[in-house]
Amino acid sequence: MDMDELMELDRLDTHDMKLLSRAIGVNITEDSTVVPMGNMSVPCSASTLSAVDWLPILFSDLDFRACLESCNKIVATKGVDYTGGSDNRLANFDEAAAFLGTTPLKIWGTYFFKHVTAILSYCKRSHVESEPIDSRIADCINYLLLLLKMVRRERSAK
Repeated sequence: MDMDELMELDRLDTHDMKLLSRAIGVNITEDSTVVPMGNMSVPCSASTLSAVDWLPILFSDLDFRACLESCNKIVATKGVDYTGGSDNRLANFDEAAAFLGTTPLKIWGTYFFKHVTAILSYCKRSHVESEPIDSRIADCINYLLLLLKMVRRERSAK
């Protein structure tokens, strides 16, 4: 989806917005604020998000939504183990890099490569031996988000 299509969301009429909001499990207020319904997990710390930030197109596809919910669950569970309870989501990479005398980016590449290799194995053989392919895909998405965070941290340090 490009930015023009995303901005098109602001031009939906009230009826379309109500249908869209029901389909993705959110309420859209008169000022276009999106509020999750029920116990739906919010993928960021804010309790409300703008319609453009929410990316409702991703959540309207049930497969995408399930994958993103899996990503969120992985971050919530494994994230605590990897950060040692720290707020620094990159703590594991920083500690491993310091221990091995390398960079967090190279540690990230090593960890990410493991998941990509499993996905490529799935592409070749149509199955994987260890964890399900869905989990590997969710792990890759999370690793890409961690890479984004790492790149932004490095950029802001310059």
